Amino acid sequence: QHPILFFVDDVQWADSASLELISSFVLDFDHLNEADGQETPQCLIVLGAYRSNEVHSDHMLNHYIESFQSSASARVTTFNLEGLTESHTIDLISDSLKLPIRWTRSLASTVHKKSLGNPFFVKM
Repeated sequence: QHPILFFVDDVQWADSASLELISSFVLDFDHLNEADGQETPQCLIVLGAYRSNEVHSDHMLNHYIESFQSSASARVTTFNLEGLTESHTIDLISDSLKLPIRWTRSLASTVHKKSLGNPFFVKM
């Protein structure tokens, strides 16, 4: 048995047709296993990443997430990734520049304030 991993990044920008395709994978996977004729069911893992600050209560993605959560055939686990702390930003910049923290603290503090701890903006 080999699991299938399906990763979709930036799901907040997916159109309704793409979300419907993902939904058919998630909600109809048991049916696909039966049609396959194999005795050992396959395992499907769908990993979707999205920016929660861009998904408001009326966003169509929420409808799909709710349908997955209420489905008997799907198990949904959600978790939030937080931004870097100022301390982590200082460590990252210090390590990246290969300089002592005392030399990078001011720069790193400014970078942290400007980036709000978003690791995509704290890059070298």
